[in-house]
Amino acid sequence: MKFIWLSVAPWAVTGYGLVTKELVPRIAKEGHEVIIATKHGHTGCVKWNGLDVIAGTDMNLLNRMVKGGGVDYIISLLDNHILGLTPLNWISYCPFDTEKLPHSIERYLEHTKLIIALTRHGQDEFKKAGYESLYVPHGVDPEIYKPDEVSRKENRKRLEWEDNFIIGTVGVNYSDNRKNFVNLIWAFKVFQERHPKTRFYMATNHVDDKGAYPIPMIAESLGIVDFMALTSDDEYITGKITDTMMANRYRMMDVMCMPTKGEGFGLPIIEAQACGTPVVTTNASTGPELLKGGWLIDVGEYEWEYFNKSWRANVGVESILDALEKAYSAWEDGSIKEVGLHASEVIRRDYNWDFIFDTYFIPVLKEIEGLKAKVKSIPNYKKLYQSFNGRITMSDCGQWCSVPCDINFPLLPEEPETKRPTLSRSYPILPNEDGELFVDTNCPLHKWLAKSFVIDAKRILGELWGHPVVRRHFEHSTLPQSYVLLDSIKIDFDDSYKWAMQSKYHTVYPDLKPYIDIIDCVLDVGCGDGRLIKKLREQGVVDTFGVEVNEAWIGEIPGIFKGDVEKRLPFRDRQFDIVISIDVLEHLDNPLKGLSEMFRVSKDRVIVFLTPVEMPDFWQDPTHKVEWDIERWKREINEFGEIIEVIKPCGFMIKKREIHAT
Repeated sequence: MKFIWLSVAPWAVTGYGLVTKELVPRIAKEGHEVIIATKHGHTGCVKWNGLDVIAGTDMNLLNRMVKGGGVDYIISLLDNHILGLTPLNWISYCPFDTEKLPHSIERYLEHTKLIIALTRHGQDEFKKAGYESLYVPHGVDPEIYKPDEVSRKENRKRLEWEDNFIIGTVGVNYSDNRKNFVNLIWAFKVFQERHPKTRFYMATNHVDDKGAYPIPMIAESLGIVDFMALTSDDEYITGKITDTMMANRYRMMDVMCMPTKGEGFGLPIIEAQACGTPVVTTNASTGPELLKGGWLIDVGEYEWEYFNKSWRANVGVESILDALEKAYSAWEDGSIKEVGLHASEVIRRDYNWDFIFDTYFIPVLKEIEGLKAKVKSIPNYKKLYQSFNGRITMSDCGQWCSVPCDINFPLLPEEPETKRPTLSRSYPILPNEDGELFVDTNCPLHKWLAKSFVIDAKRILGELWGHPVVRRHFEHSTLPQSYVLLDSIKIDFDDSYKWAMQSKYHTVYPDLKPYIDIIDCVLDVGCGDGRLIKKLREQGVVDTFGVEVNEAWIGEIPGIFKGDVEKRLPFRDRQFDIVISIDVLEHLDNPLKGLSEMFRVSKDRVIVFLTPVEMPDFWQDPTHKVEWDIERWKREINEFGEIIEVIKPCGFMIKKREIHAT
């Protein structure tokens, strides 16, 4: 595939620059073409590690590259609201630095093909907004970011702070004070007065041309210049800061304090811990998730962030002091080192770049390979009720329910029995003696009535009630207790609605007898009412069984067992000669787990029929979830076995691939 990676330049000494530097070469190594596009900087194209970097680009150019076929997808790692135009074929690696998902980010998500969350906190917020996402955290190089006692002592000695308690912080000094440096500096002043051996190290830009707080001026006004050190602005501006320099800075600290108001991720939190330095950070946003060794700062209140129109944590001086006191106590009793070493072990294991790429980003690439449209893992049945024509309307419940209704509704004199769509031929609805309509709650469809159904039912009854024969029929009748007033029914879309909607699309079973011997033991996964099982038994394949997750079909015929192919089927390994699945995989949340289970219980062969996304039938069934094209399905199936025959219209005979231990 061909990608544009739209973010910060890989040589930039920022979090996104570091992520670009680490992830993009790995994507290219997997055989994909990647062009790095940076939002800021000079115009033109330069080479970086053999990759093209287009600097200072606008979205018009990038979208033209997609339209021209030179690029398949644009992956952005930037705040959505700064992109300007919406990217075409857009995959948003989507940060946001507020406690809740802000409108400034959310309003763009409907235009994405795929969303990648940086944290579990972000993933939860996307889900609350109705968007599914994949998870890819940021990471560290464990060969650089690791404990090193020699380096620690050397750098502390260079500052002549060998015996001091060193508080450090790392981050960009933004004009909106998101890093909360002002309160941190004030907290240090108070803390240093309490504990004179304390020192403060700040790795940040002193000031910028966008209104950032002038840190040297603030420090001088508080009289703490002699107790703190600032890194050089020139190193930051000229890009001379290296990972090794940063690791040395973290190791030098006794605690890294980051009282942030909100983070898209928060790389310094994991970088410091990887180096064995405990962290003090805010108990909000990504802080609780990333903290493996250290102390959380209580949030006293939240403040309204004007640009994002959302709330974010506001950490006061007293809260920062309380957390720092805990760190200081651990430093005094010597336990702080153990806290840091434990955190280092966890971070370097769970957040190293190789692990992250193999565990989280490779699945993202596989997902992109078959991407055709934005996927939601659960159909929105309520929305389908409003927009899809497969809801219950007059005279069509026979398409949804195979159970006949035993209702005696009188015909008018000389009325042909098949002409009028009376209520008795479409739904279990009856009037009482006053002509009010009641519905039978024993009917499995009674909570899914279309609004048009209720209108039609009342209109038809109004016409029929004018005939004496109809009124006399119901004049002294008593309705069963299971009948309730039609107007009292509230629409309720549950899992059974899904099954009813799926049953509307009757599966056409292919003739599989040429592929099956009568001596074979066969399993039909997702067998429904067992029609294929009956057919195969009639053809002489006696040992045919089924497994079905919908309890409504269990017991329909002998040999149907309850089981969920996305969990674990209730059968032993290699129990069946042939496993069959017809129109099942595309309905699953995890089709690969489904394939894995089918191959587990099969001795030799698996037959699958499915509906790929390019077939018109795919979009006629709103319960289809897996939007993969036929080539994607072939690639995934090939992981489990060899396709030895293609069966029309879209089926595969697959020979199980045996794995022999060496």
